[in-house]
Amino acid sequence: MVGVDRAEQRLIQTVLPRLFDAHGDHPPYTRLRIDVKTDKAEVLYGGQIAVRAVTRGMPVDKLWLVAKSGTNETRAIMFLAPDKSFFQTLVNLREPTDCFVTDGTARSRKFSVGIRFTPQSRWLKLPRRFPNTPASRRARENYPTSRRRCRKARAWRFAWRATAR
Repeated sequence: MVGVDRAEQRLIQTVLPRLFDAHGDHPPYTRLRIDVKTDKAEVLYGGQIAVRAVTRGMPVDKLWLVAKSGTNETRAIMFLAPDKSFFQTLVNLREPTDCFVTDGTARSRKFSVGIRFTPQSRWLKLPRRFPNTPASRRARENYPTSRRRCRKARAWRFAWRATAR
């Protein structure tokens, strides 16, 4: 009787959302449940995202990560980790992507990966040139020219770090 009650609860949890939200994301009813975890929902242009999936219910041998971006659809097999979860990495993402994990019959809920098109500058280097003014001529005379003198005069090196997130 307890097993029947749990099956009925799972069936009710599957059917009721379909009645109240007909256009929502509702995976098909199966005894296999796939829970997906991602490390972030938005990546930089050309970046990557790691996806982990944990199954409950029936044992599975293989899972596939399905990614849809624009008109392209990609299926990538997921690897089994020692903790019995599956993992895969999507790399070189350039368009917003909708993903889900499937074993062929069951599937997880869909999740979206957004793309940040903001450029990210890692280093901005300033040149060591001085403008041609009388004050700069005096500075240029004191400017170290040999490599040995440059190592000693660290104050003359310019580096500016700019990072956009």
